[in-house]
Amino acid sequence: MEQVIAYLPLLNFVIVFLVIPVWKLIRNSQKTIEKQQQEIEQLKKIVKQQSEELKLLRAIVFKHLPPDDFKQFMLEIEK
Repeated sequence: MEQVIAYLPLLNFVIVFLVIPVWKLIRNSQKTIEKQQQEIEQLKKIVKQQSEELKLLRAIVFKHLPPDDFKQFMLEIEK
């Protein structure tokens, strides 16, 4: 019993300075990962919207371009 009592300060130290901080770091990192995943999903939605808007704008511009300008534009894209 005295041996167990002798190790109590060491056990207390390990719990206070190692176990609890590590536990908090793990919990906080999980929260951070969840937040980042939500932000990634929001950014994907924004990119998809902008891509659709860009397609629409290109279609409008191409509709009104003269054929020679359209050919020149396509050649520049291929380079």
